Amino acid sequence: MSICRGAEVISELDYKGYATTIFAKPLGTASSNPYINAIFELLQDDYKGENQFSFRKNDALGICPSNGRLQLIEVTTADNVLSANRQILEKTALLKSLAKQLSQSLATKPLRVPMPYMDAGPSPWTPPPGYVTQISKSQDQITFGCYEPTNDPARVPSRLQGVILYEIHRQKLERVPETAPVVELEKFRQAIKTLPPNVTPEEAKRRGARHVDENPGLARWLQSLGEGLVVLVGILLAAVILLAGWELAAVLAFITAFVTAATAAEAKNN
Repeated sequence: MSICRGAEVISELDYKGYATTIFAKPLGTASSNPYINAIFELLQDDYKGENQFSFRKNDALGICPSNGRLQLIEVTTADNVLSANRQILEKTALLKSLAKQLSQSLATKPLRVPMPYMDAGPSPWTPPPGYVTQISKSQDQITFGCYEPTNDPARVPSRLQGVILYEIHRQKLERVPETAPVVELEKFRQAIKTLPPNVTPEEAKRRGARHVDENPGLARWLQSLGEGLVVLVGILLAAVILLAGWELAAVLAFITAFVTAATAAEAKNN
């Protein structure tokens, strides 16, 4: 959808805003895009539940007015993949069945731009590998969602295109021991601060692994603690958590790769 001129992606919450407005106002007043208005007006009977505040809508719906393409996304956990698969199939079938009706509806409206025949299908988009979203943060824990079940077909082979699967993780923020080497820890912070804007988790992972050679003192200190991967990640994450402008996916990738490389080096030396 990003390459489609004039495209809009409507999320579940966005749809509720559009739909409640459409229920109260005539076509053409809920959105600046008449094509979107027409689509939601057409779908409101099916998407509306028992009352106007209950909806059976897509988690995300991409709309491209220039070519009539609609792309659907359903987001859920791996345990609910079969239900999400069914919703993708049912809603795609619904949108396809309404295509002719939409064309007829648009033909009667005083629209300023011609509207093409509508074609619907599941979106091919998937989150990039390593992508995570922060859900909450407290003094001793970060909760985040990752999308690895989507990016690993072997884990959920039954996933259909358009279904995005996630899982929830909770990372404890460990207390940073007083024995932490101050200079080396600050060097580590600076390495994270200098990650390029919009760096991918994969690139952050490579940089984190390389930083072991640049910061051997911190690597040796981590090795001396004798803790497992999760605890060591929690210690370093707690040490950098207050950095301004940090991107959780990149920071987690950098820290995890650094700890993994440091502990692997220790095992090799032993």
